Order: sequence, then C-alpha cells, then structure tokens
Amino acid sequence: MTGLVAELVKCNGPDTATELAIASARQHFTILHSVAQVINIPVDELLAALEPKHLENTKYNG
Repeated sequence: MTGLVAELVKCNGPDTATELAIASARQHFTILHSVAQVINIPVDELLAALEPKHLENTKYNG
C-alpha cells in the first residue's frame, strides 16, 4: 500500500495523498454511520465504543 501511495504522489503530486486520506476517511465514516443506524445507537457512542476498553460496555439496542 505504501508503494502504491508513493507512486501516486510521484505521478500526481503531494495533494494526491491528502485526497486519498480524505476519501478513505469519508468511506470509513459512512460505514460507521451505517452501522450505528443498524444497531440504533448514535455514531458518537459507536466511535467511543470502538476504543477496546469500552467495547464490553456497548449495548445492542436492535
């Protein structure tokens, strides 16, 4: 993956890495938002629960 990003930056400039990071973050947030909706909890609670020490405190409201 690192090689791919390095090649993209080499061919398209340094802004490519930034755009890739933003696109990836958007995709991950969209997935997390969808999961939060399915299990019926606010996305901020899901994000907090993703901290390993908090996982055991997560309640499924489905």
